[in-house]
Amino acid sequence: MKNKNDKKTQTAVTQKYMDEMMRMYRDRTPTENTSRVTPPTTIPPDPMDEVPLVQEELPDLPEENYGTLILEVTTARGDIPLADAHITVFTQDDGKRNIIAFLTTDKSGRSNSLALEAPPRNLSLSPDSDGKPYASYSTYTTMNGFYPVVNNNIPVFSGVKSIQQVNMIPLPEFQLYPDRDIVFNENEPQDLE
Repeated sequence: MKNKNDKKTQTAVTQKYMDEMMRMYRDRTPTENTSRVTPPTTIPPDPMDEVPLVQEELPDLPEENYGTLILEVTTARGDIPLADAHITVFTQDDGKRNIIAFLTTDKSGRSNSLALEAPPRNLSLSPDSDGKPYASYSTYTTMNGFYPVVNNNIPVFSGVKSIQQVNMIPLPEFQLYPDRDIVFNENEPQDLE
């Protein structure tokens, strides 16, 4: 009899603990100093209609003004491709995020090829050039059961197809929601020749 009551008490205590943790999670207030990137709460009706982005739809793009970006989303060691990962591509200007596109990966873990504006290639040929010969973009990748991943400063060169690897890290076994973002700052290319 005592064992049965102990199990009921333990179950009730566990349920009360879980309810309290969920309440605390819902009622938490984000700290003011957080640098967490969050996707928009409202998604525009169809952002792809506003700006032509997918290379397959734009076969006549001049190479000197556009580069392409493909994202490959896998588990952290690259062993398993992750289908249906959600990717937001954006730029950051003076602390303001400008959303460029929303993408989803296919069963091979790859996104569509995305045409992105980039400075003309000839900027890298002139030593007197003040500008970077590439454009920098960032991505925010999410998928259920994984920590969100931010890749900052992805270089995109005009006329070049870039493939960005996104390594997703699974959540611990009993953690339902991520408590932080995993942030990767891509290095600027050292050899621009």
